[in-house]
Amino acid sequence: MERISDDSRVLYIKLGEKGDWEYECILDRNILKIGYNEIPTAFLNSGNWDEVRKEYIRQGRKENIASRFVSELQNFYEDDGTIIWITFSKKKLWWARTYGKVEYERLDKTSEKSPKKIRHVQGKWSDCDIHGDVLLMETLSGMLTTTQGFRGTICEVKARDYAIKRINGEMLPEARDADIAYNDLINKIKSLLSHINWKDFELLVDLIFRDAGYLRISELGKTQKMWDFTVKSPVTDELSLVQVKSTSTIAEFQKHLEEYTNMKGNYAHCFYVVHNPIKSKEEFEEIDEYQLIDLIFANEIAKLVVDSGLTYWLLSKVS
Repeated sequence: MERISDDSRVLYIKLGEKGDWEYECILDRNILKIGYNEIPTAFLNSGNWDEVRKEYIRQGRKENIASRFVSELQNFYEDDGTIIWITFSKKKLWWARTYGKVEYERLDKTSEKSPKKIRHVQGKWSDCDIHGDVLLMETLSGMLTTTQGFRGTICEVKARDYAIKRINGEMLPEARDADIAYNDLINKIKSLLSHINWKDFELLVDLIFRDAGYLRISELGKTQKMWDFTVKSPVTDELSLVQVKSTSTIAEFQKHLEEYTNMKGNYAHCFYVVHNPIKSKEEFEEIDEYQLIDLIFANEIAKLVVDSGLTYWLLSKVS
């Protein structure tokens, strides 16, 4: 998909009161749709926006409200297909460009109100960036998502630069620098893991599971013969086994796999945590044909250490 120009205008549009037109516009017809029923179509087609503003004032609107309505209508009518229109629906950001002219539809032919105004979009509304990644609201900055609180129908997006970068699948320079630093820290933590003894490593894994919300219900190193400890999910009450090893061969893993296969009906998961396996993770996964055991190796451990806020705990053990 073509990259969005950095100097594009980005406008937010609310598709109906309380989003009543979202399904029709986004998923059914691929259109933009507005009301503004108070103004006769002839006024709007004339393009004389000063007269439109005066008409609103004649109808009793305050000057600032009339000016806002006119600005919204002008943006809708005069878009030449270069504006990026965005909206929010189903917890995602959607975006589109328009083509053609404004069209009218009066579904109720007996109504004296001005008909609804629609613009067709190029192709269809998209809920993905140009690389195909879904634009979930949970992954977007509040600087952008708060736009949906706008009480009117159409407005300029204040976080324009951010919106364009997200649609283009790009990071802000500051975010890119932070991401590089984050991954660099993970790599450094990974190299430190081999410097702690087995007892501290087992305790580290226990702390990671606690941070994830699991409750340990057995003593460290004193659970069943082949497992280091058992944890319980406080939400589902499900039990899981955890095996922690500084290193592991394929043969050792296979023994644990065979035992877990015979007892997995009693446990929701089995976690096999190793920071220095003899073979690659892919080779271990080949043995576990049905992916019964969750493998957590050095890369994942290092990331969990950082994300769980255990960096300084680890540093205290190796410095």
